Amino acid sequence: MARTRKTPKSWIDAGLSALKKVGAEGLKAESLARDIGTTKGSFYWHFKDVPAYQAAVLDTWADAAQSRFDAVVASSDTPLGQLRALGGYHQSSLDRAVRGWAVHDKSARKAVSGLDRHMTATIKDLLTDQGATHPDFPGLVHAAMMSGTAKNTQAETLIDLLLVLK
Repeated sequence: MARTRKTPKSWIDAGLSALKKVGAEGLKAESLARDIGTTKGSFYWHFKDVPAYQAAVLDTWADAAQSRFDAVVASSDTPLGQLRALGGYHQSSLDRAVRGWAVHDKSARKAVSGLDRHMTATIKDLLTDQGATHPDFPGLVHAAMMSGTAKNTQAETLIDLLLVLK
């Protein structure tokens, strides 16, 4: 049986899957090669080394996570509707895995911080459009969003409260 040629995307997808299942310790060339039915040589054909591979995995995650957040914001046509839509945002299991990795890894921490800056700046803009300009408000909403589950009533309640307190 002939093996299919692996691409950088197939390696990155395998890494994202391993990250969700077992965390950052799953991002090793040998175990990933075994999981996708190829050799470590294929890994090193596509990536200079494990840190370069991990950077590609983090970039892919950050782009997807930011797109998912931006899609939630874009789900409404008005700033107030966009702000309220944030109550429906929740982290995925992959987001939680990357945040766990960021506790111990500088590169992962940098990727998470970049996403968080984008999210907080967007939240700040939406709150400012509603006249809620206290400097702590964006961080509070972001924290509520990060702690919530699929139906994030904490973030929804906090957004409503902040709009009343503005």
